[in-house]
Amino acid sequence: MADYHRGVWRAAKGERISWTIADPQTDAFLGQVMIGDLTGLAEVGYTAHPDARGNGMIAEAVQAVSDYGLDPEGLNLARLELRVAAGNLASEAIARKCGYRQ
Repeated sequence: MADYHRGVWRAAKGERISWTIADPQTDAFLGQVMIGDLTGLAEVGYTAHPDARGNGMIAEAVQAVSDYGLDPEGLNLARLELRVAAGNLASEAIARKCGYRQ
């Protein structure tokens, strides 16, 4: 099954939630943040459009989604993980800024 279809299937079953990040001025698409595997070890993931890089918007969205995931009045998850490819310095910086530890 293609990753897109697997993601849609998981979202439909309530195993994944995703949010679109849009420019507050123009409503242009800037990226997406998601929490996956709500039935097991929950993981935060994100993608960023090149126009969204370096201005703090992705980190702000990751922090908001992480807070919602851990909030007792939100998803009330016990733990969240964020995986970063080795050497991806921008993603490592976002993870640190949002309080994730290695």
